[in-house]
Amino acid sequence: MILRILYILLWCSMCCSVSAQTPDTAVVRKQMPSNSLKKAASKLSKSLGEDKTDEQIAADYETLAGELAGKGEYAKAEEYLQRARDIYTRLGNKRKLAAVNRESAKLREQQQDFAGAVKYYEEAVRASDNRGDRQLNLNDADRLRNRSNPEAQSKLIESNIQLLDEKQAPREEKSAAYRQLAETNLQMKQSEAAIDNYEKALSNVSDKQSEVVEIKKEMSKVYIAEKQYDKALDINMEVVQKAREMKDVKTEIGGLQSLSHIYFIDDRADKGMETLM
Repeated sequence: MILRILYILLWCSMCCSVSAQTPDTAVVRKQMPSNSLKKAASKLSKSLGEDKTDEQIAADYETLAGELAGKGEYAKAEEYLQRARDIYTRLGNKRKLAAVNRESAKLREQQQDFAGAVKYYEEAVRASDNRGDRQLNLNDADRLRNRSNPEAQSKLIESNIQLLDEKQAPREEKSAAYRQLAETNLQMKQSEAAIDNYEKALSNVSDKQSEVVEIKKEMSKVYIAEKQYDKALDINMEVVQKAREMKDVKTEIGGLQSLSHIYFIDDRADKGMETLM
């Protein structure tokens, strides 16, 4: 009983510590953008100041939008995608216009604006002159219309994975599709299939360590729900290690809290206390 109380007090203390640091962390992030974001902004600045083609400038707008979206700055990301969209519309470049509309749909989906996402997926269908790309976007629009039907969603996602394989799409797109499939597996209480698809998502993540961490955290939740605590512990240790490599203090503390929580529910409260010390 005493260990239980101490565990709760320590866990709450660490939560407060993270909360207290969060505003400062946000300020630091705004003041010190990532290297990739700096490079994208610098490249765009040079493009605008040099004698570059409109298509090159639009491509730089897309790159910067992608970096901003990765930082959760969705409004700014959409602003730059719109600038790219305007250029491609003026140039009559349907292939690029379809690609920008697809990216806008993904942004809306990340913000839970499903109606907006469907609209952009449909615009991507109309703009595309490639049969495979049209089907890909049509499937995604239908997937969002069927959010309450995981079985229908899973079939659409599987179709998309096949299409992505055929067009040799970037690995990040395949990773996202496997994560979507894992989520539908969980809705249908197919834990083993979900883990398998999370593993496939991991194998398709390139060098984005933050995505690796997010996928591993999702896998940990599945293992905990299935009471496979040793596997959950192993994967959370990997999360903590990755966070340390990335110098991401918030994720590291969250990972340590998760480790302690797993030890506690597995009746190893002393080990859980040790983790928080």
